[in-house]
Amino acid sequence: MTRPSFAIAFAIAALFWSPHSAVAQSPDAPEEIQLDAPVEAPLDAAAQVQPGAAVEAQAGAPAEAQADVEVGQATESAAEANLQLRPLNVAVLDNAPGFSIAGRFGSRRGFDVDLALAICDIIGTRCALKPMEAGQLVPALEARNVDFAVASQVSAGLAADPVVASVPYLVLPMRVVLRESDNLPVPGVPFDGRMAALTGTPQAALAQTIYPGRVALYANSEELWIDLALGRLVGVFAPALVAQADFLSMPIGNSFKAMPLPVSAADGKRDAVILMRARDRELVVAVNDALSTLVGGEDFFASIERYLDPTLVDVPLETEETGN
Repeated sequence: MTRPSFAIAFAIAALFWSPHSAVAQSPDAPEEIQLDAPVEAPLDAAAQVQPGAAVEAQAGAPAEAQADVEVGQATESAAEANLQLRPLNVAVLDNAPGFSIAGRFGSRRGFDVDLALAICDIIGTRCALKPMEAGQLVPALEARNVDFAVASQVSAGLAADPVVASVPYLVLPMRVVLRESDNLPVPGVPFDGRMAALTGTPQAALAQTIYPGRVALYANSEELWIDLALGRLVGVFAPALVAQADFLSMPIGNSFKAMPLPVSAADGKRDAVILMRARDRELVVAVNDALSTLVGGEDFFASIERYLDPTLVDVPLETEETGN
């Protein structure tokens, strides 16, 4: 080969040779790392905390301890954001006059409806109301079909692991409804007929305690009041407010009266609470915080005036935050 030809060949080889190609051809060379490739951000909030920044924020504080604080703050913020990212499914009673009743075009109104919407508004999201019967509330929570339940008539007494109750927002006295001409049966003394209550409610449990073996349980309140009017029942255990709205204020209830329960005053009252899953810690805190803001406020009392009888309900003197 002549000298010029050798120079040309050398120049061509130099054009195609590079350090990267040499490494790639070496069987023992490590896999190439692309430094300009984007790095995927970690999903875990803990991975986003920079201990170095924590040391700068508090001189002398251990980096690990400060990082734990920042992790907790990041987790709390993420939980609050998660509540706001989606509508909350809220169970309400399907047919509870004064609390939750169906309107036109699929709308719904009542005290429980107002309360549910106000809570979601404070949390920063919207509610998707899910009407259902009283006996479906706890199963729906356990199956995660709903996030919480606002059912003032029946909620007290239903809270049991894994379902927890919020702080109370109403105090509802209970009554026994019977005919004007009848006397309330004396506990422990045999009597003809049966008492009755809505299944799965605190008044049902109380009725069975006072009159063991003499209580009929109903899944539907309409059937319960019809049987009372037809003389098939001696009396019905119900919150005073419900008895007035569902029965005593109707023409069919003109010949009936509401009597205090044959127990102490404390046993004759119950708290209205919101039901939630115990594991939904962030939601439990958010709902209780919302109630502490709402209860006793102007809008809260306006809703009572609009849908309920203020003489038949009490408002807790103080609503303390729980679950924090």
